[in-house]
Amino acid sequence: ESYKTLLSKRASRFALVILIFELGIYLELAVISFSTSGQWDISITKFITGMLRGSLEGTHSYWYLYAYLGLVLMLPFLRKICIKLSKQDFILLLTIHFVMSSVLPMADCICSAMGIGRVILSGNVAIPLATLKQCFYPIIGFYIDRNMDVDKLSKKKMSILLFLTFVGIMVSCGFTYYEGIHTGFTQNYVQLFEYLTAICVFIFIKKICNHGTSILQKPKIGKIITVLGSLTFGIYLIDPYLQIAMYSEFEGIMKTKFPVLLVSVAWCLVSMLIGGLITFVLKKVPMFKKLI
Repeated sequence: ESYKTLLSKRASRFALVILIFELGIYLELAVISFSTSGQWDISITKFITGMLRGSLEGTHSYWYLYAYLGLVLMLPFLRKICIKLSKQDFILLLTIHFVMSSVLPMADCICSAMGIGRVILSGNVAIPLATLKQCFYPIIGFYIDRNMDVDKLSKKKMSILLFLTFVGIMVSCGFTYYEGIHTGFTQNYVQLFEYLTAICVFIFIKKICNHGTSILQKPKIGKIITVLGSLTFGIYLIDPYLQIAMYSEFEGIMKTKFPVLLVSVAWCLVSMLIGGLITFVLKKVPMFKKLI
């Protein structure tokens, strides 16, 4: 696709999605504020400047839209890099990402716990292609999709990848738990090895799609999967609205009976169910059908 097509069809679409759904959150919060104070606090100037600065309440809920918009604008440049990417380049990117995003954060935590001091590189050390997620994930994803024959990966290699992914998740949990009990709350180590999980899941799903199964090949099952899959984007967009409207009450009731983890999982199911139903209806509306 040309840069003109990217701007007119893709970037403009996501910019419009951001504008519409951010405005919806802004109005929802205004209605809630009016119900308690009896006064309207609505300002177009405040909305526009707040959205552009990222200081508007609720803006953080759509961080992935801003990230994806940046990715779309970079696609012509990333495409040229991906086409020329060699196996050596791929391994180097993974190695740099491993050092910068896994080794250094773990070393920082361990050294801090031992009282040695922080292990942080100068802010001037930047390797965007290997550390910036909008660059790193599309590049390695493109390489695996186009240059790696996943069907030729032996069961032994797949088992090793699955084992490393499991270990990575456990290590992330361990570091998160350790800092959590000292600080009360942390998310600093949740993503230590998320790239391993992403690669593992991507390869497994691609292998399934390549070979298929007797269940997936049934027309009715395929149609159900397609319909449910088409609701995903809308579910993500509507979740912030549901959180504002009902999460506090939901959490208050559920936490008295269930652990926090189960409460979070339960909310995901509720959000997917309600958000999916709303999305299904919205997709019947011409304007929203093209957007979500």
